[in-house]
Amino acid sequence: MRILILSQSISWTQSFGEMKYEPPYDVAIEYGELNGTDAFNWSVFDFDVCVAHIEEPEFNSIGYFENMSKFIRDGNLALQNGRTVIILPHSRNFRPERLNDHGEFIYHSLSELGVSFRDNQGGRFIPVGKGKAKAVKEYLQKCFNYYQVVASPNISTEERLAVIADTEIVVGIEKTVEKGTLVVLPPPSLAKPDYFLSMFCLVQVARRYFEKNQKSIQLSDAPDWLEEYRIERSKEIRGQLTDLRAEYEKLERIVYVLYGTGEELESSVELLLKDLGFNVVKQPPAANIDFKADHLATGLKFAIEVTGIKGIIKKDSSKVGQAWQYIREKESDEQERLVVIANTELYIDPKNRNQNSFSRDAINLLQPQGVLLMNTIQLYDLWKSTHQGNAIIDEGIRALHSQAGILRV
Repeated sequence: MRILILSQSISWTQSFGEMKYEPPYDVAIEYGELNGTDAFNWSVFDFDVCVAHIEEPEFNSIGYFENMSKFIRDGNLALQNGRTVIILPHSRNFRPERLNDHGEFIYHSLSELGVSFRDNQGGRFIPVGKGKAKAVKEYLQKCFNYYQVVASPNISTEERLAVIADTEIVVGIEKTVEKGTLVVLPPPSLAKPDYFLSMFCLVQVARRYFEKNQKSIQLSDAPDWLEEYRIERSKEIRGQLTDLRAEYEKLERIVYVLYGTGEELESSVELLLKDLGFNVVKQPPAANIDFKADHLATGLKFAIEVTGIKGIIKKDSSKVGQAWQYIREKESDEQERLVVIANTELYIDPKNRNQNSFSRDAINLLQPQGVLLMNTIQLYDLWKSTHQGNAIIDEGIRALHSQAGILRV
């Protein structure tokens, strides 16, 4: 399945942000923006699904002025040929401008695709009709506000996906246009804590409509009573697919330790450690370390601080200061090994990174205090070796616990 996502926020995050969503193996995504100043070179009808995220421009609307007409033409052609176009309105109505030229209001342009909008915003919307399908319902749980109310008088009950609670005001629709499907939904939250799940849910919605237009059966839309009629083989395959999807998502989160930073990196390291047999306890935000980790099989204890940076760890790094402060303030526990795990030079291919992830003065400061210093490549290699049966987990954990300074492998 090929998806085109036109979103200034998503495109920027995927190109320059610290976190990047990795789609499933059978999904290819290209990112762009409708308000980009570069020429609009995408052909919407070349993709199975196009997602158009309409955001009010922060500085100017030159891109919208130049690109909307082509997007509308391409969108109509895509719908005529059985594709899906998903609109995510994320702003009040505005008029695109170029110098002293004024274009028509942005949502008036979209009316050519068969829907119209009215200025309004708020929350408290609920799924209705086909919006109760699993993929759509899970997506709507990642949406917190609607920004434009769909106001077309021709929206039937069957075409509604979401309405404002206790009203008939429609904020989500699914409309058959020619051979394709036009969908309008509230925009998802793209803030850091929600980004990955929002993207996952958005891709699942795209998959649903791709399958619908391919005339595939929508299992997620099946009524509850159908379960007792399925044969055991169907249930067995469904269980296998669910398990495989969950395992794939887990492995993708673990490999994030090689290029991640921030809270997402911490979560990935935590997941990896749990897969190695650790009981991991996240520490309060004010603590000088991120985790306490006990290895259940060996009984060995670790205190762990995680960081991801563009360079290497130097003496003046805040992480060095936190480790030093932890040593000074913690109660004496000779059985615990303090570890600093760093994803250094995170934007570089691991095989091209500096072999020294920590500066000499940082090592000289922390090694005498018994602190183990390692990078996420070493942590990932340990996990990979044990996961593939090339090493014994307990021996690897004992090797970690026995060392101070730079990890020797």
